[in-house]
Amino acid sequence: MKWFRWYQGTVEDTKFRIVARNASVTLSTVIAVWAFILEEASKESHRGICLRNEEYLFAVLDEKPQTILAVLTSMEEAGLIKYENKIITVTRWKERQYETDTTDPTNAERQRRFRERKRAENGDETPRNGSVTVEKRPDTDTDTDTEKKEELYAQDFEIFFSNFPRQRRGNKGKAFTAYKKARTRAEMLEIHTGLQAYIDSDEVKRGFAKGAAAWLNDDRWSSEYGKSGTQKLSAREQMRRVTPGMT
Repeated sequence: MKWFRWYQGTVEDTKFRIVARNASVTLSTVIAVWAFILEEASKESHRGICLRNEEYLFAVLDEKPQTILAVLTSMEEAGLIKYENKIITVTRWKERQYETDTTDPTNAERQRRFRERKRAENGDETPRNGSVTVEKRPDTDTDTDTEKKEELYAQDFEIFFSNFPRQRRGNKGKAFTAYKKARTRAEMLEIHTGLQAYIDSDEVKRGFAKGAAAWLNDDRWSSEYGKSGTQKLSAREQMRRVTPGMT
């Protein structure tokens, strides 16, 4: 099970009350959004970045689009996040979530010593004068680099594929193969940012979406799209688009 840090006093933190007031929502809604952002951003493959867009938040938290966008706008103005092209970046991530939580090379050894102490406390120590054949257990604390990379790519790909225009996703297996190859040529954030620009482009809106595998094989994340696809929209700008009369 993976963990992320949740600090004591968060629910009573004045910043979140201000966010709730400015967004005209309840504090519980703000806390729910913040918890979701931290949980998603704690994934090892894209730490500090929430790749789930606001449409996903609408569905998971069962809130109206205007409510979620109002919270994201207020969080951005409070300096908690940056929100562009439907990708949420948590500010000061390394101060909030220590990278050693996932990269500490001594963690497995500390866990082994802890288990040994617990066995000793429970009276399960092996007699020193006994002859014991020890069966070596598989080392589940560490994976090969290849297996680890495959797992991280799979996590990113699931989000990529679910966000890709539904009408032209194509074969998921072929798309995953193409995604793994694409990740050797570009960073995760570059691909996902390019995808969001593609989703908002005139090309997709006219119904001419390219298949996911072909899109990746052609490095289309680096392409220039129509005006609607290249424009960076802040949370406030998106609020203006869905809230009549907002200035």
